[in-house]
Amino acid sequence: MERKALLSAQLACMFLLLFALSACSTAILAIRGATSGYTAYEIISDLRGIESQVEDPVIKVRIRSRFDKIEKLKDLPVDIFVYDGHVYLVGQVEGVDQADRMAALARGVNGVRQVTTYLLRGKGINIDALAADALLSVEVKAKLISQAGVNSTQIDVKTVQGNVVLMGIVGSSVIALKAEQLARETSGVVQVKNYLQVR
Repeated sequence: MERKALLSAQLACMFLLLFALSACSTAILAIRGATSGYTAYEIISDLRGIESQVEDPVIKVRIRSRFDKIEKLKDLPVDIFVYDGHVYLVGQVEGVDQADRMAALARGVNGVRQVTTYLLRGKGINIDALAADALLSVEVKAKLISQAGVNSTQIDVKTVQGNVVLMGIVGSSVIALKAEQLARETSGVVQVKNYLQVR
């Protein structure tokens, strides 16, 4: 009887292991979607590998955690974007020392391959300016969504002091250039910084 129970337990474990392995990529996609707010379409169409889709949000959280521990950095309007371990810090700081400190903290996080900063200087947080920048980002994103052939789910848009920053991974240089053109044609845009990576 004891042998039957042991055999049954071993078979059950093997079944669960096989099930877990076969469902592994599905589970990763589900976890990625649940933790980041992404849709299934965005996950499947993402040009990064599954490992990066899982690791990049973890890197982002670790960097944000480091910033939040420092009083002079935690409330700055700086966003973190990560693609295949390449970190982009985009926003506004009060001085070069803050920008340098943020970049150094980001570089110290495990999994970070490179850090690019687009940090403009400004004094304090101006709610009206932040709202205008957010509206401009929405307008650019709407143009990207409405443009056939531009995979807008793979393009992040952030505006700082009227300057639009495009980030993400796209399938061709044609898409990257079209996204930049659409952003430049948006009323109110001062200039466009195109960090789109082509795969």
